[in-house]
Amino acid sequence: SLFWTPSFQLSYAVVGSILLYGLPLAQALNRCRQRRVGADLDALEHPRLWSLSRSLTTSLSISLAATLGSSALSIYYFQTFSPGGIVINLLLMQVGSAIITLGAVSLLLGGLGMGILSQAINTLALALIWLMENAIQMALKLPGVFFSLQFVEPFAFALVGLGIPLWMTLSAHW
Repeated sequence: SLFWTPSFQLSYAVVGSILLYGLPLAQALNRCRQRRVGADLDALEHPRLWSLSRSLTTSLSISLAATLGSSALSIYYFQTFSPGGIVINLLLMQVGSAIITLGAVSLLLGGLGMGILSQAINTLALALIWLMENAIQMALKLPGVFFSLQFVEPFAFALVGLGIPLWMTLSAHW
């Protein structure tokens, strides 16, 4: 059945974690930061820096939630854990957003009869996807980014991984 495939479970676990933990965490961190800074002149004088800081906080929260949401299932199905995914996702989310935007522009141009431009944009998107794939392969070679847990009972670690989001829910007052 489709519901019990690893890809289906991972997809829904990640999306659910982002919605349940990532977005509320981002909102809470951004509220705390706003209260701390208040009407600080630095924030008012540098709105782009303030906006970048807010975007990074949100991206980090979403990446953390996605990693926590997928860790238990990754350990269970693949006997792997990749804490480095949190940092890698920060970079790849931005590139992924650019690829999605390029795809939308390509569809629009193709619909308007500008096939050559549409093809050029698709080629650029393909190059970005190639860069993403190679960046992941290079990052996996860095120490601490990826751990193989072949020697560990997968079910035990899956339970621990599922307990982390449960603990966050019960102990956090966002």
